[in-house]
Order: sequence, then structure tokens, then C-alpha cells
Amino acid sequence: MKYDTTLPEFMSMIQQKEFAYKPVKWVRAKHLEKVNLSSSFTLFDALYTKYGRIPTHQEYISEGLAAAKFEIEHDPKYYWITWDSQTEGYFQGRLCRSYPSHVVEYHAILTLKHYWGKKLWIGTSSQLDGVLGVDFVIVSKKSNKAVYAHVLKDTPKSFYYLNKKGSKYKFPVNGKTVYFQRDFNHNSSHVKLPWTWYESESTKIVNGLPLFKELWLGRTLSRAMQESKEVINGSDSQYLKLHSTLKEYGIKMEYPWVS
Repeated sequence: MKYDTTLPEFMSMIQQKEFAYKPVKWVRAKHLEKVNLSSSFTLFDALYTKYGRIPTHQEYISEGLAAAKFEIEHDPKYYWITWDSQTEGYFQGRLCRSYPSHVVEYHAILTLKHYWGKKLWIGTSSQLDGVLGVDFVIVSKKSNKAVYAHVLKDTPKSFYYLNKKGSKYKFPVNGKTVYFQRDFNHNSSHVKLPWTWYESESTKIVNGLPLFKELWLGRTLSRAMQESKEVINGSDSQYLKLHSTLKEYGIKMEYPWVS
């Protein structure tokens, strides 16, 4: 996904009525809670490519439902799922709740580019997310110190699952199983960036959507950079370890740097 939209352009766009966040009724379906459709992992990026911008909330839900229905009806492993009103309602609710997280992360990266792009390298990719487990990495152009950022909703459940993911070691990449030991629960180079559904110290609400407050984001990441002990090109660099691991499996490292 590209980050060539400027922050002022993004803020102007996100305030248009078609981008308004409209919650949908939650439909419960306990038998579907552990179903993770592959189409959902790439949906936001795919729609950005299709439209040349981030999708609206309604576009994300409608196209996500179409992709979910197709995957469930054509993938043999989902033979036990019937696409009915309950199934559609459940996945509609899941799509509705996942959309803001993508917008928060996208806005955060544009904010960093706008205010601190001359001082930082900013990186994000599916490999950094899927294997290393981070939403984006920032690197000081002056010191080469690195900070790995995790964007999450400010709830006990979100923190629980993030901490649980912090020790995973087996990941699917390009059809291969890659073994890479994560360890970000007690690592000073990792920082958690929690957002809320309401106006708070970290969050502002624009057109119903949560976005990080620029001053809070800058202060939080500045403090994290001071505390980080990792140098991006050092012997303990997690980024270089990821690069080396993927190379061992014959997988090319994606170029992550957007600034």
C-alpha cells in the first residue's frame, strides 16, 4: 500500500460524509469466532490498490462480505459453514470493527511522514506485520536507533492478545512455514500505541473514526526512541534477523520503507 497522500489531503478526505463511521448491529455466532479468513488479511490493501485511496467504511464492509462469502463457499475446509443471515451478520460485524484499526494505523504513518519525515525512516510491510508482529517501524536517521510500533484498541482483551502474539514462532509466508522467534513483550525497542473509541489523551474522533492526536503520538514515540536500545544495523537488530531468516527460506524481503 502506498502512503503518497499528504496528511492535509487525508484529513480533508476523511471528513467527507461517505467516510463517516456507522456501527452495525452485532450478530453473535460462537461457532465462527475462531474462523480467520485469508481474504480479510489483505482486504484493506487490496481496496487501496483498487480505488487509489483508502476505502470508505461501506466499501470495506460490502467488498469484505463478498470476499468472505466467496472464500467460504469455495474453500473445502469451510464445508461446515453455511452462508446464511447469521453468518453474514457475524462477518459484517467483524469487518465493521476491524476497519478503524486500519485507518488509525494509516493516519499514524501519514502523521509521522508529515511532521518527522526528515528525521525518521518509516517502514511497514506484510512481512513486518505477519512475521515480526509489528505495524510499523521507525528509525532515527541520526542515530539509527529503531522502535517497533504496535497499534491496538485500548482494551484488556486487545492487550492480552497482543502479549500472546509476542512469543509466537511459526508463520506462513508465501506458502512456506517460517520459523522466527518473536520476543516483544519485554523488549525496550517495542512500543504499544493504544487508541480509544472516545476522545482521550491519545485519541481524537473525526467523523466517527478514532485517530491518534499528533502531539501524543510524537511524544510517545520520542520517549520510546530514547528508551530503545536497538540499532537497526546492529548485531541484535530484529529487522536484520527477519531479513536473514526469510533469506534462509528463499523468500525475498519486501522493501518496507515509505519515508
